[in-house]
Amino acid sequence: MVLLGLLLGLLFTNYASAVYVMCLDETAVQPGTIIDLDATPEANSPSGCAIACRIGDYIFSQYADDATVPGGACICLAADPGVAWTPYQAPPAAVIPSNPSKCPTGTYTVQYIDANYKIKSCYDNITFSDVTSQTPVDGISDCFDVCTNSGAQYIALNIFSPLSKPQPFCICGAGSADQVITLGKQTACGQSSYNFARRQLGIKGRRLKTRTVDLCPTGMQACAIAGSDGYECIDPMDELESCGGCVDGYYPNSNAKSGIDCTTIQGVAPGGVSCNGGQCIVSRCLASHQLVSEQCVPIPATALGSDSKQKAFK
Repeated sequence: MVLLGLLLGLLFTNYASAVYVMCLDETAVQPGTIIDLDATPEANSPSGCAIACRIGDYIFSQYADDATVPGGACICLAADPGVAWTPYQAPPAAVIPSNPSKCPTGTYTVQYIDANYKIKSCYDNITFSDVTSQTPVDGISDCFDVCTNSGAQYIALNIFSPLSKPQPFCICGAGSADQVITLGKQTACGQSSYNFARRQLGIKGRRLKTRTVDLCPTGMQACAIAGSDGYECIDPMDELESCGGCVDGYYPNSNAKSGIDCTTIQGVAPGGVSCNGGQCIVSRCLASHQLVSEQCVPIPATALGSDSKQKAFK
């Protein structure tokens, strides 16, 4: 490994996108460039490590907190290790974390840098009715490249797939209006699960926060990024996670918020909502809800019971 001290203070105004890939046992961590966290305390977090690695033109970051490595550790990789990575496998009885990218003590968080996708959760199986690509890949970065180039809205990535050992298996799902996503059992992310990620359409427009004029192209809005002092350019007329405005605030006034994250609407089936003209349009609901005037309304348990009794007497 090469020890490299980076003076990054001013450069941390640049927002770097990174997507969670996996948790690694300490024994599976790959050698690379070590970021000096004493000289660069801003890099002492999963997102900070990813930013530091991005500034150095690396494509992966491996981060461990102080509970795993005294003082923390940030290691950058310039190439995809491919099959050299074997993800940590949580015990069967492990509690599924609310944040799928939170790795347990004793492991490293691996992120792929500059990916325009965000992990939603992990499942034992995922199927898309409209697939743009479905193939074994040589490395994790190849999956994101394949799905990005095919215009996919969704990714199901099995890093250590029984279908393609020892290669990762990658499924790219289209963002078509009739897309139906079937999610299996939610699990802790690991060897036997699929990472489910969704494309962030606004990420292409992200720029340095220091630019003061023409922040965004015509028709796009500069929205604040939660947890950051940067912004992203989105089209609020069709941005699914910020439909009709900036849900995390307008840049630079993050307190001025509007719009809605369509993916948070209760009762909506996966892939069953779109943003059109700045409004969330619901097209499909979960089995426990029914579609009424483009809204998913819960089906009362008593009504379900009554229906069952009526059917029993017929």
